[in-house]
Amino acid sequence: MFVTKPLRRLPTALKNNRVVRFTTFSDPGKTFFSRKRELIEFKKVFNYEVPRINVILGPPNTGKTTLVREVVSRDNFKPLFIDCRGGHFNTPTCLYNSLICQFDSFFNYELSERNGYSEKTAKDIIELLNTIGDFFLSWSSWKGQNEQLPILIIDEVNKFSQLGSSKEGEIILVSFLDWLVKITKQDKKFPIVLITSDSLFLDWITQMLDISHVTPYVVGDLSRDEAEEFFEKHVLPRHDSKVRKELEGKFNHISEFTGTRMFIINQFVDEYEIHKGDFEKFSVYQQEYDRLICGLYPEDLNLANLARNTHAPLWNKSDFIETIKAIVESHKKIILEHDLVKLIGKSKVDSLLKYKFLYKRPTNNFVNDIINPPNKPILTPMNQPSMYAMKNLLKRKYSEIF
Repeated sequence: MFVTKPLRRLPTALKNNRVVRFTTFSDPGKTFFSRKRELIEFKKVFNYEVPRINVILGPPNTGKTTLVREVVSRDNFKPLFIDCRGGHFNTPTCLYNSLICQFDSFFNYELSERNGYSEKTAKDIIELLNTIGDFFLSWSSWKGQNEQLPILIIDEVNKFSQLGSSKEGEIILVSFLDWLVKITKQDKKFPIVLITSDSLFLDWITQMLDISHVTPYVVGDLSRDEAEEFFEKHVLPRHDSKVRKELEGKFNHISEFTGTRMFIINQFVDEYEIHKGDFEKFSVYQQEYDRLICGLYPEDLNLANLARNTHAPLWNKSDFIETIKAIVESHKKIILEHDLVKLIGKSKVDSLLKYKFLYKRPTNNFVNDIINPPNKPILTPMNQPSMYAMKNLLKRKYSEIF
């Protein structure tokens, strides 16, 4: 995205309040593409001598979860996977059942035998966490045996903050976060990977925990060379000869609009017969442009957005225009968070992040899609189509839009 460098287990689910276990971890029909550098680096990270809490950040659809799954499937890990998209943290009972589902095999399925299906309380969860923690050997002992290494992966982990909406939930939330630290830093039992698309999650969890024990990484888009290989060798061959003939060798032009995110490149080619290369008819661009128009009039944002974000937007039209200008006119199409805060204020920047008009990258760890990224928190559009939509908004006459 933006200026680029040249060059076995699936989530658990609850059904009728009963745990459903999936039996495969990855789709054998899908080919994992590239990410060679990330695969090597994350293998090292997950095998550190002292297990850590690793926070994997990145905008939506950059392949964070797929990458983590690939790393643990290639190495000697036994992944314990909880997907918060299914609401597994929204009640004490859901959290309790999700934990039992993932850890049960280590206990020869004795956990589920004693579980039952009664409603669970904070006390039940705290007792379960203590039981799980006491069972496991130290990380160094696991490594000394010919056994698969446990690793706990929580996807879309930002959703477990839902627990804090009640007094009991807040007790569970604090207890669970304390348990994460105890399992890693204090008792050195196994590593933990927290995956999220919420760029403000790191700020939240570092307020709750010791910042020195939370290590953030950003999974961005592909490098320019990787994306071209993906386009020419993996995307185009899936389409008919007419589409291939029209698009072969044209990635330089196409990437100006799609960027280097695999999901968006795939979708652009899938929709080619509809938009015929007219980028403003591409569905991702249209969605981003419409969202930006809504951002110009924050007072009119619909009730669904207000309910999801809990707080009304704090910016006004002038703030929004200044933000777009600052990004479009910047050399790398990014802006330091500090600079935008000076321009419109911290509360307004955070509000734009909550409403997903911008994405915050708090670290340059493993960033391969931006040339020489600064070692400071930066803000970017959510994707390249959003960047293109920002440019077009600024090109319109103020009398027509503003």
